[in-house]
Amino acid sequence: MELWSKPTNSPISWTASSDSDDTDGTSTSTGLSGGAIAGIVIGVLALVIIIALAAFCVHKKSQEKKAKEVHAVAYAAEQEGLVE
Repeated sequence: MELWSKPTNSPISWTASSDSDDTDGTSTSTGLSGGAIAGIVIGVLALVIIIALAAFCVHKKSQEKKAKEVHAVAYAAEQEGLVE
């Protein structure tokens, strides 16, 4: 079975042929294979994990920055004698 047929009037243009019967009479499918679907699923999962990890790192860094600011204010207040 040939998935692509070349038109006789144009040497550059290729057209997709429709599903046809194989020699044994069974119909063939031109959809995605199981391996292609698995690859897409794994790629999407990897992308979601990377985005979640990046969001976690940004959130953690933001919390650390706020904590440093709080400690800096407390230290400055202690040095000025405002708190004991």
